[in-house]
Amino acid sequence: EFHQIAIQLTSSHNPIVSQSSSFTASAALFFSGASSSFGALWYRLRSEMFTLKKHKPTISSSSITRITDLDDYILAEIISKLPIKHMIGCQSVSRLWHHVISSICIPKITSSPVYGLIFNTCIPFPKCKMGTWSFACINAFSEKVGSPNTSLVESCLGRRLPFDPSPNSLLDCCNGMLLFFDRSSMQFYVYNPSTEQYIAIPNSPRRGGPPDGALFFDPHFKIVHVSGLSPRLNIYSQATRKWSVYNLDLDPCVVDSFWSPRYVFLDGFLYKLSMSGHLVIIDLQQIDSQAIKLPDLVVAGDLIGCLGVSQGILHYSWADKQSNMSVWMFVQRGDTKEWVLKHTISLEYRYKHPVLNNDRDFLWFSVFAFHPTSDMLFAGNLGELFCYDPGTKRLERICRLREDTVIYSGQCLVFPFSVNLTPLCAPLKEIAGEPKHALTFSFV
Repeated sequence: EFHQIAIQLTSSHNPIVSQSSSFTASAALFFSGASSSFGALWYRLRSEMFTLKKHKPTISSSSITRITDLDDYILAEIISKLPIKHMIGCQSVSRLWHHVISSICIPKITSSPVYGLIFNTCIPFPKCKMGTWSFACINAFSEKVGSPNTSLVESCLGRRLPFDPSPNSLLDCCNGMLLFFDRSSMQFYVYNPSTEQYIAIPNSPRRGGPPDGALFFDPHFKIVHVSGLSPRLNIYSQATRKWSVYNLDLDPCVVDSFWSPRYVFLDGFLYKLSMSGHLVIIDLQQIDSQAIKLPDLVVAGDLIGCLGVSQGILHYSWADKQSNMSVWMFVQRGDTKEWVLKHTISLEYRYKHPVLNNDRDFLWFSVFAFHPTSDMLFAGNLGELFCYDPGTKRLERICRLREDTVIYSGQCLVFPFSVNLTPLCAPLKEIAGEPKHALTFSFV
């Protein structure tokens, strides 16, 4: 239906920028039989055209009467506002749209290792608990948004998955895929919000809902969670489509402590932070574990820091709330691995930086996530997310939350998100990160 609408938009009989009452009436009539979402997309396209026309003085106002009159890159900016699934489907509208989407839009959104950030928000009073999942886009045609939106996450939380999720149903994000868990059916789901597809995972043989879980690719995707008072390591492999369960011996120093809900996978190992002040390392090949003490500066407690992978190396950050925010790398030295200090970032600039001008800015500031391919840090406080470049000391705001809303557990529940346009029915190596940039896709 949307394809037919888009085809009519490109017709010479439908001038898109006409502001006459007759055009408005005909547009309303045209969409009377279409769904409200398609109508909303039409008016969004139309408003974008007006905005671009108004702010592009080099383009003659009288020369723009149809979408086809626009420059390819301006048209790409407009089309990129559509949901990714609809954008891809619109390649069949015309040769022009096929060219613009396949050669400009798709390479643009898939070439960036981070398209946006998924994070949880809550209302802090009377009691702060997990709330709405939000999405802040940071790389859509270099567009920065002033406030987060929930459209990407709501597409799966509200309409696409075959169950009614709660905020704690979303467990992990990896390679453009989201991991959900339905506590009523005890079933995991792997969901691709870019293609709006999901795969239902067979139930784990171990009963009891996992408080957390990990999704990673090695090279096909696997799901891991630890369950039971006598710890069991549960691993699901997409290659075998089966669960494997192993006994897991843990170091006594982390057995009785709380763990951060976030797993990090790198080179066959799973890493997780323990509130006791240790890094838990699980060897997925040998089915073994060990606990390594965190850097000496770290004070064990609730705000245990942020763990992630950047440029193929495990990174860890911790802020002392007063003066410094430190970043370490966990690297091999001889036969052992050790912490190597990478950055010490003074927090004194908070009081002078023009971007940080809100009372909430001064309460707390910390790293929330690591950029996978550069030194860029995704940092934040209770009400804002930022990009920070330690080399140039440049701080740029990504988004600001409403005054009555705060970021919930930012050090472990902020997920970098990348666009993966490979259908879940594709060969495993393509889902894992070697997509063939086909020009058309099928969806379920």
